[in-house]
Amino acid sequence: MVYMFLNGGGMRGGPLHDQLQGAPLVAEISSAPRYRFYAVHGDFPAMARAAGGEVGCRVAGEVYDLPLDVLRDSLLPAEPEELELGGQQ
Repeated sequence: MVYMFLNGGGMRGGPLHDQLQGAPLVAEISSAPRYRFYAVHGDFPAMARAAGGEVGCRVAGEVYDLPLDVLRDSLLPAEPEELELGGQQ
C-alpha cells in the first residue's frame, strides 16, 4: 500500500474514480503553496513545483491508501506519457 495524492478525475465523483477500485480515502488536503497547476492534453490535471521566481499556489486533492497492484495495473496505464509520479517535496 502507498499513500497517493490525487487531484482531478480520480477524486470522489470524478469520471476516473472507479479506477481506484475501492481504495480508502485517507484525507482531503491541499499541497504546499509552491506548485503550478496545469492540464496535459487539455484533459489531465498536472502539478509541478513552481520554479525560481514563479508564484505557486495550493492544489486541492485527496489522499488514498492505494494498493500497489491498483497503481501498477489501473492508474499508471491510464496516464499520458507526459505525466509522471512525483515524490513528496
